[in-house]
Amino acid sequence: MKTKMKTIGDMLDSRKDFESTWLAESPEGFSNTEMIDMLYYNINDALKHGLEKIDLGDKYYKIEGSQTLYYWYESQGEIQLAAEFSVKPQALVVNAIGKLHKKVPPYATDLYNKVLDDRKNITGSLNNIRLLSDKTMSDSGLEIWKKLLKLGHKISVYDSSNPGSSFVQIKDEDDLLKFFKHDDTDFRRWQYVLSETAAYVETRAFFNTRRMRELAGTL
Repeated sequence: MKTKMKTIGDMLDSRKDFESTWLAESPEGFSNTEMIDMLYYNINDALKHGLEKIDLGDKYYKIEGSQTLYYWYESQGEIQLAAEFSVKPQALVVNAIGKLHKKVPPYATDLYNKVLDDRKNITGSLNNIRLLSDKTMSDSGLEIWKKLLKLGHKISVYDSSNPGSSFVQIKDEDDLLKFFKHDDTDFRRWQYVLSETAAYVETRAFFNTRRMRELAGTL
């Protein structure tokens, strides 16, 4: 039986997957009421045009398109918390997240937890979320990260200008604080990855391969 040889195009696939997932510019945004209005419109527009509303239980729902996903929490017919994700080869990328009532549960941590729990049941889905770069990181945003750590998820950060060499796991709150400073633009370059534990090893491998390419000058 003949073995199919890999073409140059085949060998470039993993590089393209990495770049489209981890290096492409992500939209700037912040969790606020303006975002929830936009998300409410987008979700209802998708439903209006025939996409299926899937019940995940506990008042959580999703719409799954080929390139865009919506996850949200709904109570008494009103969307309280929602997020839009772009589907990339190695992760979901957050485009926007919004909340109707900031100080009322559920919170962003609950939604991200629900997304990771749902994705692990989907064949071929990698349980990673690339979150918005925290260019407007707030004290409340820091609390979200702390809660995600306590839930047992893996949080990693990397510098998008040198991802392979800079990729590092945040292991505790002290590590987290190293990447959190008020009014320090130098910290804006860091990108954040939220991973379900089982997906972390493979995610780390993506960045190790990138590091080899950086060292070899074959980018």
